[in-house]
Amino acid sequence: YSKFVTGDTTPPTHAPTPDGTPGNGGPQTATYNKELGVPSCAIGVSCDTLLLLDGRHQVGPEPNQPNTLDNCSDGTGGNYHSDESLDAIFISSDSGEDITEGSTVTVKADAWCWDRRFDFIYFFHASDATDPDWNLTGRIQCTGGGKQTL
Repeated sequence: YSKFVTGDTTPPTHAPTPDGTPGNGGPQTATYNKELGVPSCAIGVSCDTLLLLDGRHQVGPEPNQPNTLDNCSDGTGGNYHSDESLDAIFISSDSGEDITEGSTVTVKADAWCWDRRFDFIYFFHASDATDPDWNLTGRIQCTGGGKQTL
């Protein structure tokens, strides 16, 4: 499931706040970006999607689904918080400075996994959210079933 992915694993440096003003630093809470079709944040030291990704498609309350840059729809099978879903993403600056292109960041994903043998979270980044050229950053295997922060 690829959901919140904009710019260099963070919103691009030119991303305005929802009211159109430049980012002002500090922790940021994502809002739905209608132009991109995904949650995004103003420039800051961190970005949290909170409940914007909770569930998937009609399996759970995911607002604005599918929350992908390419409108790739989520699967519709399964049960909410029993079968796989990516429910939240938190990105933070390792330096404590505002996140900009080239920053080193830590990404945490809240996911519901079904079986450790089959479930992985793949992290990608791109330098341009409007025309992404995806680069694999990493892959983490779920440690079992249920809710996990990876």
